[in-house]
Amino acid sequence: MQGYYRLRGRRDATAVPRVFGAVANYGTPLSDEPIIFLKPASSIVQDGGVIRVPSGEQALFEGEVVVALGRGGRDVPAAEAMALVAGYGAGLDMTLARFRKNREQGLPWAMAKGFDTSTCLSEFVPAAGVPRPEALVVELEVNGEQRQRGCVADLITPIPGLIAWISRFITLEPGDLIFTGTPAGADAVAPGDRLRVRLPGLVEASFAVA
Repeated sequence: MQGYYRLRGRRDATAVPRVFGAVANYGTPLSDEPIIFLKPASSIVQDGGVIRVPSGEQALFEGEVVVALGRGGRDVPAAEAMALVAGYGAGLDMTLARFRKNREQGLPWAMAKGFDTSTCLSEFVPAAGVPRPEALVVELEVNGEQRQRGCVADLITPIPGLIAWISRFITLEPGDLIFTGTPAGADAVAPGDRLRVRLPGLVEASFAVA
């Protein structure tokens, strides 16, 4: 099933061709270039959905600001990148604990990042309603306790830079999503946990762990 996102004020959902994510985009850089991965659009689950961790695996929550593109482009200059943005949402990049070992050993991350229900989305706020995207804050609660908080202003590679970097290698398409990176505090979930991710004052979404 094709994944989608919903932009507030629009009746129809927007199909998602690809989901891009940034690794280690807060704190200490792992590289002098952005590190980008892909998640299948079929892994998307909407607000109120259930996160199903694969049998025998441990999953970690990663709350993030998510950018939805309304326009595509190739070799987009950073100075023009924000013109592609349709909206902003809150999301969870659910990640299997094996990811760290895979990364350290140079092994593929596809299963650790792209398992079913690993891409959790809120509704998206139109970009026109967010005059200062660099001031966006993401917060993540587990069972009512705040566990993560981060601000877009603290990203190592800011949103325009992520768009420009990705478009240098892959032609961006309308509907593409970009997970901008998770702040400190990512940790394991357990069956029965309830996760709430939000951009305070704008959007929020809740998910249960099966």
